[in-house]
Amino acid sequence: MSDDLPSGAANAPGVVPGMSLLVCVGGSKEASVIVHAGCRLAKRLGAPWIVLYISTPSHDRLAEEEKDSIAAALGLAERLGAEAVTLPAQSGIAREIVGFAKAHDITHIVLGRPRRGLQLRLFSEPVASNVVGQAEGVEIIFVSPPKGRATAVKMPTARRPRQVWWRDFAWANVGVAAATVVAAALETTFSGPHLALIFLTAVLLIAAGLGVWPALYASGLSFLSFAFFFATPYYSLLAVNPQDVFTLALFLLVATLTGNLAGRLKRQVDSMRAAAHTTTNLYELSRKVAAAGALDDVIRAAVEHVASALECRSLIHERRLLIGETLIHHLDVLRWLAGPLRVVGARIQRAIPEVEGETVAAILLETAGGTPLVITATTAARGFPARTQDRLIFVGHKGTAILEGSQLQLLGPNPRRDSYDFDEGYQASFDGAISHFIECLRSGDHFETDPVDNLETLRLVENAYRMAE
Repeated sequence: MSDDLPSGAANAPGVVPGMSLLVCVGGSKEASVIVHAGCRLAKRLGAPWIVLYISTPSHDRLAEEEKDSIAAALGLAERLGAEAVTLPAQSGIAREIVGFAKAHDITHIVLGRPRRGLQLRLFSEPVASNVVGQAEGVEIIFVSPPKGRATAVKMPTARRPRQVWWRDFAWANVGVAAATVVAAALETTFSGPHLALIFLTAVLLIAAGLGVWPALYASGLSFLSFAFFFATPYYSLLAVNPQDVFTLALFLLVATLTGNLAGRLKRQVDSMRAAAHTTTNLYELSRKVAAAGALDDVIRAAVEHVASALECRSLIHERRLLIGETLIHHLDVLRWLAGPLRVVGARIQRAIPEVEGETVAAILLETAGGTPLVITATTAARGFPARTQDRLIFVGHKGTAILEGSQLQLLGPNPRRDSYDFDEGYQASFDGAISHFIECLRSGDHFETDPVDNLETLRLVENAYRMAE
């Protein structure tokens, strides 16, 4: 059906008992169009509706525009009164859609009209046709984009970063070259059709390891290599012998189909592995939460789970925490304000049992002229807000300067007070640092700070930890 629903739907009664609607969206620009169409149909049927997005392992490799389109469509669905659901794909996309529909007693499924073309039929999962074939007793409704917008709905497909993509093609070249060498070594023992099996094996291995497109590339390259080196006349791409022509044509067909099937199987295996990994992580999280005896244990388990899922380190396990991760920046600022410094003494303490690193620190420093400076910090101060701004006090011979958050005071014979927009100043400082870095890269000028200067700050950090031992 088109984006304008048929007259039969428009004449539907206000409420149809037992009706429920499932709207499936992907990463195309028409996702919002499908959501609007589903909303109109749900209102005409008087039925509750759900907007579903199936997240496959390739979601992270989608273009930012496609990710934004998905997020916008799900947000639009919630604003229009639908329940927005994101479901990880543990099997094929169509199977997940049908399984969700059965579990929620869905009577109507709304899909984007599938794109047509031999390429799509061969090299991607036919989601729409599979849903139609598997969803027994469910009415399937297709939505076409308006005229002038021919981009159809598509479910996420594998999209790799450019450097990995070309590396896969490079490995495909290596695989075909190896197959050519092996075939040349066995040419005196086996005939041409038997040598073609060597290339088919290479294509199959490339498809299983690298995916569909490198396998198709390897199929074409293998066809050219086989025609040039092993079909008469030799060292020519013009086959004269009818038998060789038939062999080459059959080889290209079989290699293409084999590569495609093996590549699709690889995608399914990757999807199953990702689903199994997710299930394992969730099971481990539930086991740790069930065994937790206090709220802090639950928080610790949740932080460890998120760090594992994001493949990053958790600061809960960082032994060098407050000085190494936070006060290093304060030391850098003090060096800029007061000049060369040295650490006279330091003390650290772990005030939060669940955190392995220090959460309380005090560092005593002195300038080249012997003026003492003290830095104290804690992340375990009860009652303070989560985001507490710093306080800097400089006591001089003629007055005292105090910077506390966005307030700067000068105490003494000529007192004054100034206020600043903290967030604006912080952003301006960050933007200035990035702009300076880029301009120096373009012009070749020296950076405001150099590695030697940064090492001086790191020396203060190391000395602080050494003094605290």
